[in-house]
Amino acid sequence: MVHTRVMTPRPPAFDEAAVIDAAIETFTRHGYEGADASTLCREAGLSRSSLYNSFGSREALFVRALGEYSRRGVEQAAALAEAEGSALSLLRSRLLDGVQAQARKGSRDGCLTVNVGIELGRSLPEAAAIVDADREAWVRCYAALLERAARQGDLAFDGDPLALGAALHTLLAGLRVAARTLAPDELGREVDAVLGTWATAAGRELLGRLASRGEEAR
Repeated sequence: MVHTRVMTPRPPAFDEAAVIDAAIETFTRHGYEGADASTLCREAGLSRSSLYNSFGSREALFVRALGEYSRRGVEQAAALAEAEGSALSLLRSRLLDGVQAQARKGSRDGCLTVNVGIELGRSLPEAAAIVDADREAWVRCYAALLERAARQGDLAFDGDPLALGAALHTLLAGLRVAARTLAPDELGREVDAVLGTWATAAGRELLGRLASRGEEAR
């Protein structure tokens, strides 16, 4: 009788989740073109053979990293839309906290999905589809917060909440880029100016208190 030995795949000798995390940081910092295989292997602590054997290609690892980054963002958007408290305060915090932190540390890294849009546009369809889904989730989140802020008496607007949510998403993408050169307080004034155009008297008072709190915290 001939005995056939069944070969089972050898598990990777590295933490795949940690490699994806490192790839997210590397692609965010260096961009798609700037993060070549050598850079990825060095920053992820991965051999070149492991990279290609496990992920197939640099592009495949990029798509995996972008997909994981977006998955976390989509979960964050869903949670923010349901978070308790002042919707205007939540909205302002979302638009400002990340970009002000970026400006304070002088980081040019920003947001991976924004960076991908700037660098690649729609040239890589699989990546563009991930960015589109990410955008849709955040637009829905912003629309929900806008509607809730209106019900709470802090905002008043006549436009379509989804269209306004899309405008806020575009605003935040621009702020991510602007945070590379602008000071945190400049970013704060810009966000408050935009939200202030829709704010009621109560909303303007709240925005003023939030801005003062931010100044005291510095």
